[in-house]
Amino acid sequence: MAKSPVEVSFVIPTLAKTGYYRRCVHTLLGACLLPGKRTYEIIIVDDGSPREYQEELLKDCRAMGCRAHLRRITGGFTRAVNEGLYLTRGKYLFLVNDDVEFFQPQWLELMVRVSEESPRAGITGCRLLYPNGLIQHGGMDYCGVGSYLLSHRYVNQDREFLPAKANNRVIAVTGAVMMIKRGLVEDMGYMDEGFRITCSDTDYCLRAQQRGWGVYYCGEAEAIHHEGKTRGNTPENKDPAWYKLEIRDNERFYQRWQEAIHPLLHRL
Repeated sequence: MAKSPVEVSFVIPTLAKTGYYRRCVHTLLGACLLPGKRTYEIIIVDDGSPREYQEELLKDCRAMGCRAHLRRITGGFTRAVNEGLYLTRGKYLFLVNDDVEFFQPQWLELMVRVSEESPRAGITGCRLLYPNGLIQHGGMDYCGVGSYLLSHRYVNQDREFLPAKANNRVIAVTGAVMMIKRGLVEDMGYMDEGFRITCSDTDYCLRAQQRGWGVYYCGEAEAIHHEGKTRGNTPENKDPAWYKLEIRDNERFYQRWQEAIHPLLHRL
């Protein structure tokens, strides 16, 4: 008997030495991927961890029913994401940071429903919470403050803040949890690897809108994001070399979009 086609692909970039992918996958399997609902695959991309950690990841993947893609050297978030996307077979492609935790059984179906309500919805994000229950991400807005053109909406608002629970079109969503339709990837390709660590997700959202695709936020769907656990979340706990690349990525994003973003804002 032929295998059923894959409907949903999850790409989880990680540095296996942190081990955060285990909780991410276990909660995804336990909360959202209900038996008999949708066919799926989970691809964990290790971005150049030492060999002993990669061997441990391989064992974990066999136990959890995931596929592993191991990079020999660390190339950064964007390259890990792109290599994972290249391996996918699904119609709905989910990028998921390894420090995301799932608990809402209907999360997947809510995300798919919002995407399917608009044929030109190319990218969909969701409401992300800090571990303390306050909101970490509710889609993005234009802020135009200094070199930061975009900022997360509803940061530190209560989880039940009603505007954050709405579904609507937005300028961008974070790549921590991002659903991409296969048709969008076929239309415009992968993320720009000129952004090594950051900004490739928001750049992808803006480029998608330039090509006539919509970016949507599903406020009904929620997950917990332990932000920055893998590569650090402050200048003090980040690798200095990677932090310099983050600064460069932000500057590059600003130079590309400081003027080009304005026509996109008028389309919302």
